[in-house]
Amino acid sequence: TLRVVQIIVERWLCIVSVHFGWINEFNKIIQRYAKSLYILKCILMSCVIAKDFKHGRIIGRYEEELLNVRFSPNGKQIALSCSDGTIRIWDVALECEIQSLGQHLREVTDAQFSPNGDLIASCSEDCTIRIWDWASGKELQQMQEYYGITTLHFSPDGQLLVSGSWDKVIHLWDVESGIQLNELLGHSQVVTEVKFSPDGKLLVSASYDSTIRIWDVSSYSTLLELIGHSDGVFGVTFSPDGDTIVSCSKDQTVRLWDVASGTEIRTMEGHTDWVRSAQFSANGLQILSCSWDKTIRLWDLILGKEIQKLEGHSRGITGAEFSPDNDLIASCSYDGTFRLWG
Repeated sequence: TLRVVQIIVERWLCIVSVHFGWINEFNKIIQRYAKSLYILKCILMSCVIAKDFKHGRIIGRYEEELLNVRFSPNGKQIALSCSDGTIRIWDVALECEIQSLGQHLREVTDAQFSPNGDLIASCSEDCTIRIWDWASGKELQQMQEYYGITTLHFSPDGQLLVSGSWDKVIHLWDVESGIQLNELLGHSQVVTEVKFSPDGKLLVSASYDSTIRIWDVSSYSTLLELIGHSDGVFGVTFSPDGDTIVSCSKDQTVRLWDVASGTEIRTMEGHTDWVRSAQFSANGLQILSCSWDKTIRLWDLILGKEIQKLEGHSRGITGAEFSPDNDLIASCSYDGTFRLWG
């Protein structure tokens, strides 16, 4: 009958309305949940007190600009990337240079220790990646690209390398053979940093196109594009548990993102120039950032506020990193010095 048809139509419209309304509300709930879960996790760990770092001592001084600084996995060595094409290795306890690796034809943009600490991978504007046995100084492998390489990172098992370059492409490499395994396309400007997740299943990349991308390593595909920065993104990395990403940008901000949803959790402001790098502490409760405003800043993730500002470099700071035990901070700068803060 007409009445039965009318009832069926009314109920169908009601169900459709509820369905589409629920989709919109569900998206909002997911965003609120991601932020709330992150804050709760920080509160549960808030019994850990942040260290008060003292004035940084100048450990090394060079005529060349220093472009990056990295601790070894055991915290006993530091690798400095230099504008003269060399990588300088320092002993932390002895506070002296113990090795110099020098084959690159242009500035070294990054140099990273392998997870077991035996190797160093370096990349350069000379369009090469080189693998070194740093203790002996022997070059073991060389990979060639067509554009200057800006960043690289070992996979957690040390078998893969990922790199980013001025060609806007992310490259995956086999460490032992030096063979390129694949290319990841998506960014529209230079890739400034790319990192593996702690479990090695994801990649996160940053670019001057102002975006961050999360990639699935097994399928070589983009999972999420994170949009929020208003200018080029310099640095990006995962938290120790892999649930959160920190990024930093030319827009002078440091931002936190939820990995699962891609939701921006928090924006931290305070730097007055481009923010060059940002990383989590080992316990995931603090963030360390450095900037061309000549400062290093530590941030409390519960409050989302700056808790310490370290000053001493006379030019823009190009790298800063926690030691694996969080007891020291190493920094380097265009002023040719590298410092230890403890």
